[in-house]
Amino acid sequence: MNIQSVFQALQSASDFELFRLKVAIDKLLEDFERINVLRPNLLLTINAACQQLSCILVARLALLIAKIIKTILGRW
Repeated sequence: MNIQSVFQALQSASDFELFRLKVAIDKLLEDFERINVLRPNLLLTINAACQQLSCILVARLALLIAKIIKTILGRW
């Protein structure tokens, strides 16, 4: 996956498109085996993403990431 292309697409995404993406991510994170694979790298990925995104997008993603982490931590 080309992360830079993903970041560029997210920067131009509408609120509705970001909402649809959030729903899709939430569904993927309901798979506990997938979460166990992602967990060690989740914070590293989040930090890398935040460094490359614009301030507006970082604020939008911060809310999404906080909800994802809250969901993950709430299940353990």
